[in-house]
Amino acid sequence: MERYDLKNKKIAVISVTSNHDHTKKICDSLHELGADLVAVTPDGQEPDGWDAGKSLRLEQADPTGFDSLLVITDDEGTKAAMTSKGTDSFISSFFERKRPVSAIGNGSELLGQLGLLEGRKVSVDSGTQFTNSQFGATFQSEPMTTDAGLTTAVSSMSLDEFVLKVAEEVKEGRHEGQHA
Repeated sequence: MERYDLKNKKIAVISVTSNHDHTKKICDSLHELGADLVAVTPDGQEPDGWDAGKSLRLEQADPTGFDSLLVITDDEGTKAAMTSKGTDSFISSFFERKRPVSAIGNGSELLGQLGLLEGRKVSVDSGTQFTNSQFGATFQSEPMTTDAGLTTAVSSMSLDEFVLKVAEEVKEGRHEGQHA
């Protein structure tokens, strides 16, 4: 795997999914690149099998302390995150501060439900419940799309390729084209 030095880069990880192996592989790979990862979840618990040692309850997390946001959800996780206090303001703040945001699987649907995909190009899983007109996004047929600091990928995407793109975007830092 190409090396990106993510030392001193802090990534908030919203992971609300039953596929903990998926989350673990992505987070372990980012940690190996030097990133400091913090699980930000509705209940403040780390995802099963992920040993980052750091977790925060979503409603108590301060987004200004993070360089980037990674969203990993499944269908049930999207519903849980949407009903959690603080989800919208926490996630929106990354867009407002022009920080890189990455979403894989149903994470794109969560961003759409929060109104953050208007005018954006995104890759989504084929079973996703939303349409272009519903969230104002343009869906791409590629397994991964990056649009001015927003990286979206389908769940079948190579996790190594996804991690490299996330790392690249985190290293680049602020993206002036990023918008809410």
